[in-house]
Amino acid sequence: WYAGSTNFDVWANRFEPDAGWGVAGLLENTDPGVAAVPKVASDAFGVAHVVWQQQIDGTFHIFTRRSVPDAGWLATQRLDSQDGSAEFPQLAVAPGGVGAAAWLQKEGTRWDVWSALYFPDGGWSTAALLEDDFDAGPGSASLENSPSVASDPSGNFAAIWSIEGRLWLRRYVVATGW
Repeated sequence: WYAGSTNFDVWANRFEPDAGWGVAGLLENTDPGVAAVPKVASDAFGVAHVVWQQQIDGTFHIFTRRSVPDAGWLATQRLDSQDGSAEFPQLAVAPGGVGAAAWLQKEGTRWDVWSALYFPDGGWSTAALLEDDFDAGPGSASLENSPSVASDPSGNFAAIWSIEGRLWLRRYVVATGW
């Protein structure tokens, strides 16, 4: 993540054990505005995923890119699909390549927790609502309320977040869902 002269950009560099560090490259689109809060995770095969929030026309959205060994960074993809601001993305990738991203999505004055899943044989799923209609307090959402995501070796995930001092948890179980 780099703060340029007028906006913030998300850059990445890849380390190859036999070749060392490559050349840093811009990950996000070149639209003016803030790109921030990048998170990175990789699987056991060296495939890296990055998620971040990108401001477009005054509203934040969640974007992702994937780096594949010997192919480099693939196309940017937007994960959120709602109209309100999407912020504070989190990411986890299981060793087998299945991934989960979660973020806060604003609807009016309230915040919801959303998620999308990545499957190596099918790409990113459509965003799904995990928790709806909670008040993140006065002002805006914060990292205190944003979800955290973790995986186990089998590709199951847990998303946890805080609402008014209480912890909430949703589990994703392979073949069952959230």
